[in-house]
Amino acid sequence: MTAPAERWRLRGYFRITAARGADGLTALTRREVAAPFHLSKPYQDGNALIVQVINSTAGILAGDELEIDIRAEAGARLLITSPSASRAFTMREGSAVCRQHFTAAAGACLDVYPEPLFPHVGCRYQQHTLVDFHPEASVFLGETIAPGRVAKGEIWAWDDLLLTTEIRCGGRIILAERLAGNGEQLRALAAANGFPEAWFSTAVIAGPALSADQGWLAGVRALHRPGVWCGVSKLTADSGWSLRVIAATAPLLRETMAEARRILAPALPVLASDMRKNQ
Repeated sequence: MTAPAERWRLRGYFRITAARGADGLTALTRREVAAPFHLSKPYQDGNALIVQVINSTAGILAGDELEIDIRAEAGARLLITSPSASRAFTMREGSAVCRQHFTAAAGACLDVYPEPLFPHVGCRYQQHTLVDFHPEASVFLGETIAPGRVAKGEIWAWDDLLLTTEIRCGGRIILAERLAGNGEQLRALAAANGFPEAWFSTAVIAGPALSADQGWLAGVRALHRPGVWCGVSKLTADSGWSLRVIAATAPLLRETMAEARRILAPALPVLASDMRKNQ
């Protein structure tokens, strides 16, 4: 007999390619979407083409196998976000996995900044992210992890979380990292650093305009303050920076990341886009 997690699982995908047209505007040249994903109507805001990745179900369930493949071709300006948080639900059996691949060609501007991932009690979730960008591309690749459903008193309660990320610039690996553990392990790590409740956000940022610091680096590092740990590190001598933020509350994290994006916007204009325009 087929187990429930196998019987109800979804093998969904979200595959899009964005290219710059003769009019200078970015448009989608590939749209391949299967449940549980949904693609709402993309829109322009003067800085980029904004695309919302929507999960049309309640969230991520046991047995789901998800794929996200997003490509920004030469000269394209593309912002990828989501209208609401991602939720990995309780999994009484089995697990779920999402594989992501982001590509930015020379001269492209790619901003990936979804709403947070909320791992629920008893979930087992894997996410594997691969990023390839050209040395002359501009990118902001962000991710936020919540400690759980804090408003319901459910924090650090998941069974297993595995997040792997590999970043390549010009085919060369500049970052490879792995976050793995159950909720209790990360609770202990956060508490040891003074955060009973901790919200994590990371971002890889790169672009030709960032090679010469014009105050943005000091501005972002100045966001470090009580209740917020914020740091920026160079990934290699010639490409990419890693931004890390740990905050004591969700509002502190959101405010800090919004301010970091505002500081970086002169060098990465795509960050000035309005992600919350009503559809």
